[in-house]
Order: sequence, then C-alpha cells, then structure tokens
Amino acid sequence: MPHIPVMTTEVLEYLLWDYAGKYVDCTLGDGMHSKAILRIIGPHGGSILGLDRDPRALDSARSNLSNHINQVELALSTFGEMESKILDKKEKPYSGFLFDLGLNSSRLKNADDGFSYMIDGPLDMRMSPHDRLTAARIVNDFPEKQLADLLFRNSDERFSRKIAKAIAGYRQKNSIQTTYQLRDIIYGVVKGYQRLKSVARCFQALRIAVNNELEELKNGLPAAFMHLQSGGRLVVISYHSIEDRIVKGFLRDNRLPRRAAEGKYLKILTPKPVRPTADEQSVNPAARSARLRAAEMVIVSNG
Repeated sequence: MPHIPVMTTEVLEYLLWDYAGKYVDCTLGDGMHSKAILRIIGPHGGSILGLDRDPRALDSARSNLSNHINQVELALSTFGEMESKILDKKEKPYSGFLFDLGLNSSRLKNADDGFSYMIDGPLDMRMSPHDRLTAARIVNDFPEKQLADLLFRNSDERFSRKIAKAIAGYRQKNSIQTTYQLRDIIYGVVKGYQRLKSVARCFQALRIAVNNELEELKNGLPAAFMHLQSGGRLVVISYHSIEDRIVKGFLRDNRLPRRAAEGKYLKILTPKPVRPTADEQSVNPAARSARLRAAEMVIVSNG
C-alpha cells in the first residue's frame, strides 16, 4: 500500500497562492504531496523543487511524478545542506516551502531500516544509507548518562534513566543489535499501559539522534525564510511536541515586531496548529499526531 500523505487538503490551502510559482518540497519522500501540488499548479506553469536525503525516496518520487517530469527538479539534500548546495545557486526566491516532518510509512514497514518496534530487524534507523551513525551504535556505545539524556531530550521519556540503566546492564553481556532486543529491554523496565508509549518514545528519540533531525530542522527553517519571496508561504507539519516547539518558536521569532527593522517578517496564518480532521484520522492513523503551522512572508518596500 503506498504512503498516504498527511493533511493534503490543508497543505494545498495554506501553501498555494501563486499557481505559476516554484515551490520547494523539503521532505519529498514518495512525492505524493508534490503530486497533489502539481495537479493544481502544473496547468499554470508552476513547478516543484523536491528534496530528500534518501536516494531511494528520490527514485520513488521520480516514478510517481513522471507525468510532470518537465516541472520537477529533484535533488539529494538534508535541510542543513539545502541552502549551500541548492538554494544559493538559484536566481529567484521561491513561492513556498513545505516541510512534512513525519516518517514515510514505507520506511516503517521495512524491517531492514529498523524504525519500527513492531517488526524485528537490525537497529539501523538511518534515513540515508550514506550516514554512519546507527541506533545500534548509540545503544551499545554511548555512556549510560549520555544515553539517558538523549532519550529524555528527544522524547520527554519519563523513564529515561531507568531504561538507560537497563540497556547498560544488558550490553555488558550481549550486544544489542535488533529492534526486538531493544523493545524487550524497555518492556522489562516499564510495565502496564505505559510501556508501549515508552517504547515508541525511545525509538523516536534514537531516530532523531541518528538523523540529527532537530538540528537539521533548526537549519532548514532559516534557509526557507531567506529564500521566500514576498507573499511566499512556509508550511510545516510536525508530529511531536519537540518539533512543534521549534517550529512555533521560529515563527514567533520572525514575526512583527521582532523583524520590523529588517524589512521582512512572517505573518502567522495559524495562530494555533491545525489538526487533521476526524475523517482523515480514521482513514490514516498516522495523521493523528500531526500539527500544521503556516506563515506568509511579508517584505516591506523601501519605496
């Protein structure tokens, strides 16, 4: 079953305003958001720059977007790299940037990627095969305190210290190499209804660390700000409170009056995060935790 893009109706509503413009899909994945965007802007001459850090995603998107091949440019890039590798080489600013910070469902279902505690597989969790750090390396090599801090910082896991202690004890006798090994260690620490939530949070924390996701986001948002044209839109879908705090803080720090003296600022279009409809949540459970925030670039003319 193909990946179902989250909040597509809302993305189109908040992102699109210039149908002849060029938009950047910073989290291209299978290209399904971009496909929906191109259905609208394609007939008007609009185009997409699609970015992803995973070469497999670019191959999948290239196939899914084949009907719009002349209006799509694809590039391998992280958020942190996109300004120096791609955006600075373009002459014109962009009409909009889209960040969907969720994990593609096809990656969750692939045991070899090691993202899911529901499928046994190697503890990998790398979004790009070119990266070197894996989740297995973290749980086997990081000092106990560093591991506990990581679990808490990246997921707000309340049992982080107990879990880190259990991991440190287990690895004295056995190397931790699989998702089920790690899941069972956490199950041994956290009992009752909390344990599934704790497992999910720990896997999230490790994935964030492996892929440096929070720092990438902190670098990507300013890059988008610098390359938005007047009237351009910034749309971000986040899935947990840590990401959402970063996005909320960035929008707040770049609105009036803080940016008044610089002649450009963001007008926030979503005072509160937009949530998926009940209908979408019932059809696509992956959308349940999604929160969309959007803003519009305002550039004040000196003339």
